[in-house]
Amino acid sequence: MFNLGYARWLRVLGGAALILVIGFMIATFIVTAYASGLAMQARGAPDQNAINQFANATIPALAPGLAFVSALGGAWFVTRKLGRAAFTNALLIGALAAVGNAFISILSGFTFGAVVEFVAFLLGSALAGWLAGRGNVEQSTV
Repeated sequence: MFNLGYARWLRVLGGAALILVIGFMIATFIVTAYASGLAMQARGAPDQNAINQFANATIPALAPGLAFVSALGGAWFVTRKLGRAAFTNALLIGALAAVGNAFISILSGFTFGAVVEFVAFLLGSALAGWLAGRGNVEQSTV
């Protein structure tokens, strides 16, 4: 099931970057939607302290779920046409994204949430690899 000979390294690197960007974009959209709501209520410039407080309270709580969803979607998108190689490539994508996220977490202050996010990246990408490789008998040449 896991064979490094099936690894498509360019897809793995691109997929890991895609997963990290997807998670960041979703988090940015959530904070932006909240800020827009505040701006509409205030009919002008929103309270910057309220936005910062919302972001500092909400995003760390949502981070493991965002990691799982972004890993699931990104790894599935990248590996959906790889056949038997899908699981191997998806797990490598998740591992690389998890290591990249752990590196960012260490630079910004390591917390227990980073460990949970690490596991979420791996679980999401493993599920994506299983879904992408389900029913495929042969490895794709693409």
